[in-house]
Amino acid sequence: MCVIEDVITTGGQVVKSTEALRNAGAIADLVICVIWRKSKQDNSLEKAGIQKLPLFDMEELSAWIELS
Repeated sequence: MCVIEDVITTGGQVVKSTEALRNAGAIADLVICVIWRKSKQDNSLEKAGIQKLPLFDMEELSAWIELS
C-alpha cells in the first residue's frame, strides 16, 4: 500500500497515518508526496521503515518557480 501526502516536512503525520494503517492490517511501506521540504529532522520515515518518493523537493520547486 502507498500513502499519498501533499507536503512532508518532518514526516511525523505520515508515520502516524502509516502506523494506523499497519495496525488495521495494511502493508504500507511507501509514501509519495508532492513536495518534500527537506527538514534536517526528517529521519522519522526511515526509522519507521517507510520509503519516501517525492515529486519535488523545495530546491527543485524554488528553481522551477524562478524560471517561470
